[in-house]
Parts: sequence; structure tokens; C-alpha cells
Amino acid sequence: MKRGPPSFLAGMTGEERTPTPGTSNVEMCPDCGKPFVVPTTLLDVIDEGLYLVILHCRNCDRLAVGIHEDAELEQVERACDRATAQMEAFAEVLELAQFIEDIDTFSRALRADLVLPEDF
Repeated sequence: MKRGPPSFLAGMTGEERTPTPGTSNVEMCPDCGKPFVVPTTLLDVIDEGLYLVILHCRNCDRLAVGIHEDAELEQVERACDRATAQMEAFAEVLELAQFIEDIDTFSRALRADLVLPEDF
């Protein structure tokens, strides 16, 4: 059974409410322009593959309610997965850089005879 949008969305224009198929900027915040928007709450299922969701920008804390297609939300999820993987890779690089720095500091201390048996 098809249902229309909730009454509080009746004042929105179709352009604001209906996404253009194949194009999605859901993950881009219109206020700060950063790709940190994530869906936080599913409010209603409007139709098959069409959802009313609350979107939250993790950068500027903007909240927005919108109707989005399943494909758009999947695209946001994939973008979030890519960003998470990228952050994990950066964290590994930072951890490795810190380990190398620690080894370098320890080897300089050894060469300068600053490490004694009592240190262990």
C-alpha cells in the first residue's frame, strides 16, 4: 500500500523532497560542505525503497529530515565504510611512525650510554 509523505512535509517542494535518481549528495552537508552526513534515524517507510530519515552532519551538527531512496542511503553507507577504512589506515601509519620514533629515540639513548641496566 502506497502512502504519501507525512503531513509536516507537505509544505516542501518536490525538488527538496524527491531525490534525483542516480545522483546523490546525501553525504555532503549543505551548510558546511563536508562529507560527514550520516543517517541517524529511520522515521518512516514512505514506499518500497523510499525512506523518511533524519540526517546528521558530524562536522557542524546540522540535522535534517528528508525522504531518500534506498540506493542513496546505500551510497552513504559505502562512503562511510570507505572513510572508516581510510581512517584505520591512517591510524596504522601513525602508530608505525610512533614506533619508529620510539626505536630511534631508544637507539640514540643507547649510543649516548644513557641506558643503564637498572632501567630494565
